[in-house]
Amino acid sequence: MLFTLLGMQQRELIKMLALRSVWLYAGFHSVFLSLVSCSIALLAGASASLTLAISAVAATGSLFATPAIARSVGFEPLKAMAITISS
Repeated sequence: MLFTLLGMQQRELIKMLALRSVWLYAGFHSVFLSLVSCSIALLAGASASLTLAISAVAATGSLFATPAIARSVGFEPLKAMAITISS
């Protein structure tokens, strides 16, 4: 990710990070999906350690999945990186 960031226009990336839509996506992806996955785990009767593992994957999985998701819905690479950083 370091080389990707070095190759991008940092000023434009900072401007992109100021957009409300970027932070709305990050909030939805981080908070809402974590709550949903933990709720399903608790309703399914998962143990505390399994629920902790599910919440960890839900919280950090977006870091790895966000660029692919953002690109698949047609965002430009700069916006995809801004979404990745914000989430």
